[in-house]
Amino acid sequence: MCVACTPGTYTAHLNGLPECLPCRVCDPGLGQVTRRKCSAQTNTVCGCGRGHFCEKQDGDSCVQCRPHSICRPGQRLRETGTEWQDTLCEDCQPGTFSAGGTQAACTPWTR
Repeated sequence: MCVACTPGTYTAHLNGLPECLPCRVCDPGLGQVTRRKCSAQTNTVCGCGRGHFCEKQDGDSCVQCRPHSICRPGQRLRETGTEWQDTLCEDCQPGTFSAGGTQAACTPWTR
């Protein structure tokens, strides 16, 4: 006989298990945020919070977030990081420099 899942548990389909599965818990300390709360039929979906990107996915949920990289001195920001992609940096052209961080352009050397 089937019974409804208790709060904090779910089952996505009839599976013959004697109990429901525990809901995933998103960990803010690891950069995770809750994108969709757990229900009796669906597991929690975790995503990455601001300043983090998803390094490891499990279905539609992110199970491992990592802080976006920061460009080193001598590099410029090529693409700002998103929830699904790390920051992309590239080296400054000869005759230019950057202090690093989030500069989108390198500065020409002055004499």
